[in-house]
Amino acid sequence: MEESDSGSFYALGKRAGASPREFESRLLRWLNMLLVKTFISPSKIHGSGLFVAENIKKGTVTWKFDSAIDILITKKQMSRLPRITQEFIKEYGSLSNLSHKYVLSADNARFTNHSSKPNLETKIIKGEPEAIAVANRDIEKDEELTINYRSF
Repeated sequence: MEESDSGSFYALGKRAGASPREFESRLLRWLNMLLVKTFISPSKIHGSGLFVAENIKKGTVTWKFDSAIDILITKKQMSRLPRITQEFIKEYGSLSNLSHKYVLSADNARFTNHSSKPNLETKIIKGEPEAIAVANRDIEKDEELTINYRSF
């Protein structure tokens, strides 16, 4: 996209008082509702995985539900969707034990792979609409984030 496009996101950045690169960086940070710096890379576990771009201390909250970017889908809503959409949600989302709805993260959290010995765990916090993800040990930079899918 050209910087001069009046309807582009670069034009929005100018109106926000930011250079195109600054605005893009801010937008990408906003779109990644994960609470730690991450990147997507090939995984030894399954296809692509979510990796940390910084050291993470035990107890750090790495993800929490944000209705501005994450979606809750009831089983009834799911049944009305085209089969291919249902398959996408089942592949990249999770069925919540808390709300009994499908949770689809629009951020990179959907690339977190399953492990029976994960470095993340879920915790239910009063006032949060869904369980949060917390580091259950120190996690080193460039390490893949994993969670036990059965814990949702």
